[in-house]
Amino acid sequence: MPLFISAAEMKSGTFSPPGILPAMSGPVISEVVVPGTGRRFECVTPSGARLTVLCREDGTREVTASAPLQLDAAAARRVGALIAGGALQLPALDRVNEALRDVRLEWFPVAAASPLTGWTIGDLAIRKTTGVSMVALVRGPEAFLNPGPEHVVHEGDSIVILGRESQVHAFRERYRPEG
Repeated sequence: MPLFISAAEMKSGTFSPPGILPAMSGPVISEVVVPGTGRRFECVTPSGARLTVLCREDGTREVTASAPLQLDAAAARRVGALIAGGALQLPALDRVNEALRDVRLEWFPVAAASPLTGWTIGDLAIRKTTGVSMVALVRGPEAFLNPGPEHVVHEGDSIVILGRESQVHAFRERYRPEG
C-alpha cells in the first residue's frame, strides 16, 4: 500500500489513502526520483512548513526543514517511517531481493538415525552433493559458525543450511537429518 501520493493527487486534493492510512489533516508527502542519487521526499504541513528527506541509494538520509514542524501522532509516524526507511525500497535492495527470492535459510535437528550422525562435514561433502552451504552447527549452547570440514555431526546437534529451494530439497532428500 503506497504511503506517498502523486503530484496530481496533491494538486487536486483528492488523496484519501485506503486501509490503515486514513485521510488526515497532516502533511502531504510527494516523491521525486533523483537519477543516480536516490529519491527525494517532500512533506508540506498544513501550516506550510516544509520537510525534505533525500534518501540516497546507499541508504543514508539528508533531512532539512524550513521551520520547526508541528505534527500530530499519525503524521509523525508517517514522517518517522520515511526517515527510518520503512516506507522506502531502494533500487539496490530491490536487486538483492530479486536475486535472493528463492534462497532459504533452514535448520534441522539431527536424529540418531540420520545419515549425518557421526560423520565430519568434510566427509559428508554436503555442498558438493546438494549445493547447500552449512552455515552453522549448533551443539547445546554453543554455535559453530561456518563450521570447518573437521567438525563431526552428532545426534542432538542442529545444523543450519543456506541454499536455493531446490538445493534445500536435495539436501533433505539425501541426508534426512530428522532420521
